[in-house]
Amino acid sequence: MERNARGLARMMAAALTLLLCVALAPPGRAAAGGSGETLRVGFPIQAGLTEADGKGNLSGYTYEYLQEIAQYTGWEYEFVQMDGSLNDVLSEMLEMLERGELDLLGAMNYSDALAEIYDYPGYSYGTSYSVLAVLDESEITESNYAIGRVLRVAVTERAAARNEQLSRFCESSQVSVEYILCKNDREQLEKLRSGEADAVLWSDLALEDDMRQIVRFSPNPFYFATTKGNNQLTARLSSAIAEISKADPYFEVELYEKYFGHKDDSLRLGGEERTYIRGVDTLRVAVMEGKAPIQDVDPATGEFVGVAREVFDYISAQTGLQFQYVTAHSSDELMQLMKEGTVDIAACVPYDYESAEYYGVALGRPYLEAQIVMVLGRGVDTANLAGKRLALSKGLIYHGGYIEDVIWYDSVRECIDAVDSGRADYAYGNGYTVQYYANNDQYRNISLVPQSGTTQELCIGVSKPVDMTLLTILNKAVLSLPNDELQAMVYRNAVPEEPVTLDAFIKSNPWVVAAAVAALALAIAGALALHYRSRMRLVRQAELENRRYTELCELLDEHLFEYDYRKDRLTLAAKSARLLGVPMVQEHFGFRIGQDEGGKGTVGRELFQLLQSGGEKGRDMQLSLPDGSRCWFRVTAKQLHDQGGRPLVTIGKLTNIQREKEERAMLVEQAQRDSLTCLYNSATIRSMAAEAMDGGDGRGALLIIDIDHFKSVNDQYGHFTGDRVLSGLSGVLGGVFRHEDLLGRLGGDEFAVFMTSVKERTVVEDKCRLILKQAQALETGEAGLRVSVSIGAALAGGGESFGQLYQRADRALYEAKKQGRNGFRVDE
Repeated sequence: MERNARGLARMMAAALTLLLCVALAPPGRAAAGGSGETLRVGFPIQAGLTEADGKGNLSGYTYEYLQEIAQYTGWEYEFVQMDGSLNDVLSEMLEMLERGELDLLGAMNYSDALAEIYDYPGYSYGTSYSVLAVLDESEITESNYAIGRVLRVAVTERAAARNEQLSRFCESSQVSVEYILCKNDREQLEKLRSGEADAVLWSDLALEDDMRQIVRFSPNPFYFATTKGNNQLTARLSSAIAEISKADPYFEVELYEKYFGHKDDSLRLGGEERTYIRGVDTLRVAVMEGKAPIQDVDPATGEFVGVAREVFDYISAQTGLQFQYVTAHSSDELMQLMKEGTVDIAACVPYDYESAEYYGVALGRPYLEAQIVMVLGRGVDTANLAGKRLALSKGLIYHGGYIEDVIWYDSVRECIDAVDSGRADYAYGNGYTVQYYANNDQYRNISLVPQSGTTQELCIGVSKPVDMTLLTILNKAVLSLPNDELQAMVYRNAVPEEPVTLDAFIKSNPWVVAAAVAALALAIAGALALHYRSRMRLVRQAELENRRYTELCELLDEHLFEYDYRKDRLTLAAKSARLLGVPMVQEHFGFRIGQDEGGKGTVGRELFQLLQSGGEKGRDMQLSLPDGSRCWFRVTAKQLHDQGGRPLVTIGKLTNIQREKEERAMLVEQAQRDSLTCLYNSATIRSMAAEAMDGGDGRGALLIIDIDHFKSVNDQYGHFTGDRVLSGLSGVLGGVFRHEDLLGRLGGDEFAVFMTSVKERTVVEDKCRLILKQAQALETGEAGLRVSVSIGAALAGGGESFGQLYQRADRALYEAKKQGRNGFRVDE
């Protein structure tokens, strides 16, 4: 049975296109893992991942990542290639890895079954996605695939998990799909190329040359894998991947774009779109000044300049559309121009839905992404910003804390001026604009702090009511803009062209030159000191080699232990014993566990069970600390035997993963919540309600609540009051419904509640009346403002899907509004 399980796991690994880049160690050779060791790496030829040209030159995502790892480990590689079909090669390499003939195997997905056979490092080195792909000549694009059509998608019957991911994506995105079942990948491609299917469900790492993706979803990390028990190699691998991510957070992204960035650079316009271009007059485009290098107005000529101008020039050249540019001097003026219909397009707005609502536009596809940068005043500590004055540019949607201390300015330059002069303590802005003004104006009292992982996407905004044909044309043009051309646009606008002479530079920057001379002198002194230090390092090399493994354990926050089976003795390293508050040596460890049901005074019953289970094991478990708290550790152990096969000792390590567990739980929670109301967001409540209906007794009720005339609240009292109304209504819902009921914000002023296991209409009606009553009593802080809501509700029927229940509740909401609002309607 164990042999069958192992064979099944290997088949799973090959069938999932787990793209392997593996290193092997021949039998009898010492396990690789130290500096200077040579690892044998399996190299199946797979496009984008592991490639070789006719001259034997190797390349690919996995190949380059391994070369980067070698910079941190000193490893050398012997890359192993085999003849035969890809599936046969992958299966053979998996068996070689299990036997210890390979050191390392790349692009492996993680599963519990595979983890019984192979060891994985603590970090992945890349992410693949499920995608919908079409043929290159197809007119279906990222911008129109869900508009006015039922998309025919070819899927394989055996890919149940991926098919379920597609189903959830289509339901949450409201995409109409017809599934065409196929027996295998080859039949999928035949259906696509014959025209029987519009798209195929595929992997972004395996796109054919004549295919392009139109949407991607469901990220799936992939890992290197090692032979079971090669703990030293796994630890070195984990450390190297962590260091690479720390030194360059975008390394994986850049590799992905290099080998799998299948961007469609061709512009395809349909007949309706070409007719629109021939008949449309010159389009008026609103541009803002003071946001260089992205958009600005040249003070000498009054001409629109910047990256956005070059993007519009590109769109005009590619489509034939003509544009006239209208200057807006502030975000408020831009909002006014858009909402009055004075202009047709906003040249550049943030790609987020709150900005879309603020400016009154529909968002096009993003054409530029910039990292958010903090501008920090002198002496301000980033760890303590409470009560500090934050300068923000009007129109920027701010999601941080301390909102009461925000000082609003018309431009990013004014925000930087305020921080530099001490009128504000810190500010935020996109990196291109902040860096442009910070460099050109030579500020003295600020520092720039990039916000890792926080970016702002910028796009074209089309005024409402939206002309969908115009929006589609703009989106297609933006998506066809080559990355290298876009980067050239950024460089031309971000880097000043005026020549700088040495004499002029010295005169305008005397202190900088003096500092440079001093730095040069220090560099010379440092070079001499470095030479001396290098000589001393050779003397200490032997000592350092002996301490390497101990230091590595300290770096990785690992705690070592050893268990002697014959003496029933557990021995902990001094660091481990201090952490757990127990003696370094625990005699009669197993006996004490058996006598003490609670495991008091020991490391714990779960650890003892792992030691007694035999073999090489790894498990996550919680252990008690001296202060009474519980902490998560990852326990990895290897059992050593005598010549008769009897266990002698188990050696192992405990790795603290408490922060990893907490961060993962926090990220999941944040991703499911609406930032303003802290209720579930639209995608989450839809998914959880659907699961509740599928997994329960089929009973329940869905309520959709809409705030009456909410737009007039924002227009008359402002968005701050509007946000108070939204937050107040979320509080009302939290007080009215039970803990087990699901509460969410669908978007804008629309909320949803799914009541579980509800059978009686009267219960739903009572809840509706209570919501109406408490909504009218909301304290808004504005005299004369009274809040009312309209509610549509529906009770679930047997065998009904969530989508059908949602449609009935939505119709009931429409009827409630039609009857005069401030009321409810229940559809059984």
